[in-house]
Amino acid sequence: MTNNFIEARKKLMGAEYHLNKMIKAYPDDRFILDIELDGFLTTVRSSLDVLLEDANQYYKFGIPLDIPLNVPFKKGENDYFKEVAFSKNNSNAIKFYDWYQREKGKLSKDPVYKVLLSYEGLRNVSEHRRCAAPDMAKMTMSENISMKETWIIEKYDSTGKLIETDRISDVNESNVTQQLPSTTEWFFSQLPAMGMIQTCQDLLNKLTSFVDDAEYQLTPN
Repeated sequence: MTNNFIEARKKLMGAEYHLNKMIKAYPDDRFILDIELDGFLTTVRSSLDVLLEDANQYYKFGIPLDIPLNVPFKKGENDYFKEVAFSKNNSNAIKFYDWYQREKGKLSKDPVYKVLLSYEGLRNVSEHRRCAAPDMAKMTMSENISMKETWIIEKYDSTGKLIETDRISDVNESNVTQQLPSTTEWFFSQLPAMGMIQTCQDLLNKLTSFVDDAEYQLTPN
């Protein structure tokens, strides 16, 4: 596979970097966990926008960096990228942009995307209101289980009469004590079926597939 989306893939690599930091901090270091989640959400989301700049370079449109590519330059016009593609009579670039918008629309309906990256999602909250963080925890508490062996020795005389009873207990409990470790799993309450690490990995996989698929849509005019 060719690699025309260099900047978009840099963003995905940055998101993977933040995810790996989250994995190392999980589950106990909430300070680092929240900071890296913030960075992950911002970086992974921007890969979709940066992908269009890669396409701008591929088609040699020369659209300046201070002009948004996916919004109309003037009211009533197409998005700026598509408007330039029309002005240059570049049908392949038009097809690419239509594919981009169509697939992005499908992605926006994905439950993980909606919770983390939509306008109402966690990334937008983290940029404008507070640091991103999981909001649900499942905990397994520790418990000690002690087990003893007790032997009862009974002595009988020749007539069969019980004359003595001895009870012997194992005093070395350390060999039979089991400790169940306490664990904490963090979740996003709107996605209770997946832990936060699994959820972020799922999102990264989806956006990586999006960029991979985009490679096949690029066709020179």
